Amino acid sequence: MNEFDRPYTGRSTRRGGAGRFFLFLIVLLVALLATNPGKEDFVDYAIKNISEESGGKLGAGIANMIGKPVLNSVTERENYILFSIFKLPVLDGSNNYLGIFKLIFIKL
Repeated sequence: MNEFDRPYTGRSTRRGGAGRFFLFLIVLLVALLATNPGKEDFVDYAIKNISEESGGKLGAGIANMIGKPVLNSVTERENYILFSIFKLPVLDGSNNYLGIFKLIFIKL
């Protein structure tokens, strides 16, 4: 009996396609929820970038000693449960960053 001789049942031969997608989606949403970065995570990211740009241990020490309290006080966080938007005021307005997974910050 070949595939054309079997009666049509109306079901797809692929199994679990939609179920796998929804399972992946749920796992992704839970991961985003559990790893939503806080203000401290963003400040650590910003200090690390400042330290790398300044180069040397002296620049890193100064950025950590002076920059961390300043950034902590001026940074604003908008929490959207799955991700956060961070606003860092600068002279010509503000820089906005999208934060996800505690490690990824994208300048908007």
